[in-house]
Amino acid sequence: MKFSLPTILALPLVALAAPSPSSPASDVQARDCTIHGQWDSNWVEYGNSRYRVRIWGDGNTKDRWCDFYWKYGSFVTISNPACWVDGDKAISDVSYGRGPIGYEQYKKTFWDAFIAMERETGCKLDVNL
Repeated sequence: MKFSLPTILALPLVALAAPSPSSPASDVQARDCTIHGQWDSNWVEYGNSRYRVRIWGDGNTKDRWCDFYWKYGSFVTISNPACWVDGDKAISDVSYGRGPIGYEQYKKTFWDAFIAMERETGCKLDVNL
């Protein structure tokens, strides 16, 4: 089977179009807690952009973050995700192709995990990617 170059390049966009599971807001009790996410740095590694984000919050947010990241992050080709706890924060990073498509994939990967964590914990989000 042969695919044209535009078809091959469009394949990562298909992953971005997939709907994420959701639950009605009434199912989650609002809690007095906040999940903080902050872009930390990015650099070029093996020709790809690598993005790092710090996560912290109330309670055991940092300890639970990696579970949500692995379960709900929208990883596609080249992503090479990493996640670990460092002191009072969790650190996650991921690689995508350079340019606007890779940048959007990075944001989707993290937003999918943040939204899932918000939904399951009832905590508010304070995220700056």
